[in-house]
Amino acid sequence: VSSCRATTLWNGGPTRIRRRSTGSIETKSGGRVCLNWQILRGCPSTLHPERHECSGCGDKGHGAFKCPRAQK
Repeated sequence: VSSCRATTLWNGGPTRIRRRSTGSIETKSGGRVCLNWQILRGCPSTLHPERHECSGCGDKGHGAFKCPRAQK
């Protein structure tokens, strides 16, 4: 996630997020997404729960690393 600039998912579907020139990731509608939430250890912060969503499917219960829809 930290260096990915793909425009499609592994299965050919469209991406939900994009990378900004600053390196942060956001939804296509402009909402910020927590990069730390996407990795194995997750993000312990409670200061931005609105940013805790999976960059792959949008679920708030896990990040991309734990996404059941991710390529196996």
